Amino acid sequence: MLKDSENHKFFVRSEHPDPTLYITNLPQFGEEFKSKGKCIVFVGESFIVGLAGDKETVQVEALKKYAEEVSTKPAKCNVRDKVSFKFKEKGKKAINATGVCMFNITGQDLPVDKFCDILAEQGLIEMD
Repeated sequence: MLKDSENHKFFVRSEHPDPTLYITNLPQFGEEFKSKGKCIVFVGESFIVGLAGDKETVQVEALKKYAEEVSTKPAKCNVRDKVSFKFKEKGKKAINATGVCMFNITGQDLPVDKFCDILAEQGLIEMD
């Protein structure tokens, strides 16, 4: 995905039960996504998590609104324009990126296929 010079916006159907893996690891790509204009969104039955190098790449508000309409429990949304990541290896410099868009929408029984359709309409490409 990072090496794809033609496509910059992707989404993935996730089999994970919760977004923790993505929330924890995506920030390390903040600087690279910003410099290359990349975006990745993970869609699961209880979450939508994404990181975009440009806040205009994904229409988070549209995703949030739909999640609020269809979730069987109250949907929550968190959007940040700064991310940071500290590596466990000694001597490796921490990542601090600003001007990005990291978002997390949580709910329950979210229709993954419909959210994937919305992302495709926004110009994102599905990855296997």
